[in-house]
Amino acid sequence: SFPEDMSSFEGKYQFNAPISNEASFYEFFPYISGAHGVGVGVGSDQMLDMLVNSRLERLVCTDISAISITTTRLLLEAGAYYHRTFNRYPTPEEYVALFDSEHRALLLEALQERFPVEDGEVLEGVLTSTIRSHKSEEHSGKLYEYLNFKLRQKDYASWLSTPENLQRTLSLYEQGKISTL
Repeated sequence: SFPEDMSSFEGKYQFNAPISNEASFYEFFPYISGAHGVGVGVGSDQMLDMLVNSRLERLVCTDISAISITTTRLLLEAGAYYHRTFNRYPTPEEYVALFDSEHRALLLEALQERFPVEDGEVLEGVLTSTIRSHKSEEHSGKLYEYLNFKLRQKDYASWLSTPENLQRTLSLYEQGKISTL
């Protein structure tokens, strides 16, 4: 069961909680590189970065904001859609291209069946609204621009920085080991 999966061999719960919306978020990564088990956290894609900078086997992403958690799910479903459609995982560049203005309507149409009908407006809003980066206003913009920033940033390894990181993230999601609440 889920609580047993989170517990150590002796039945004691292990809890590590680096929490940050700050630009220095990545400074925690050396401290979690050996962390394993289940990670629980908030934010649209911060936990995906924590996943690839650790040895976590499961991830639970949640947030008080429905928009934030819908964004997380949208990011994961887009990659799973690509995998189902082309029978291979996308490169980070191919993945980010799914969100450009040329492909946005097609992506939205393809993902509609994976979300409740009432989330349709939220999905469209997530794809077209402004994202505020914790890094600086310079990196704020549409989701496509934000993902391009994540692809190029050099402060730490992101879930988009290598084909292996992206594949690991998407594979764990498809296996049901990443969930959004």
